Amino acid sequence: MNKIINFQDWKAEVNGQILTVTKNNESREYDIKEKIVSVDYEEESEYFYIRTFGRTYYQFKFEVDDLLVGDLLYSIDNEFADTFACFQFGEV
Repeated sequence: MNKIINFQDWKAEVNGQILTVTKNNESREYDIKEKIVSVDYEEESEYFYIRTFGRTYYQFKFEVDDLLVGDLLYSIDNEFADTFACFQFGEV
């Protein structure tokens, strides 16, 4: 699975099972353990989704103040399971 998402000055790239998020020339990598089925994104939305086989999917949000948040959700009832990613880019 390969997909590139651009939102304002954010870039998210899924290459195989690796998600790389870049903001202000700083990058962070996340390993998606489950097999990725699709990457969904609507133009000009701060959200994108990585759907996997099984009962879970990942919801990511490009937040204000250069913050990335990624949550692991259960797909049947959209219930929160765990925080997968939380990183403030450019933090000293």
